[in-house]
Amino acid sequence: MSETALGVRDARGDWRPPYVIEKPIFLNWPPRPGAIAKWFLGWPGYFWPWNVFFFLFPLVSWFYSITSTSSATTAAATGC
Repeated sequence: MSETALGVRDARGDWRPPYVIEKPIFLNWPPRPGAIAKWFLGWPGYFWPWNVFFFLFPLVSWFYSITSTSSATTAAATGC
């Protein structure tokens, strides 16, 4: 990979990327609630798809793998 694919150097020798780096949408002033909601809930956004997966997968696996308290007390009472 050549260095020009990653950016260019200016006259002082400082590296500059080939695109403009923007601030995060929630740090802009004045605030734009519509743009923030689109970033937060849009596809792909902050929640979709990975944060929802990382929240739902442990929750679903917990419900399916942990025994209920009634069956746990029954097993403890019978000595199993």
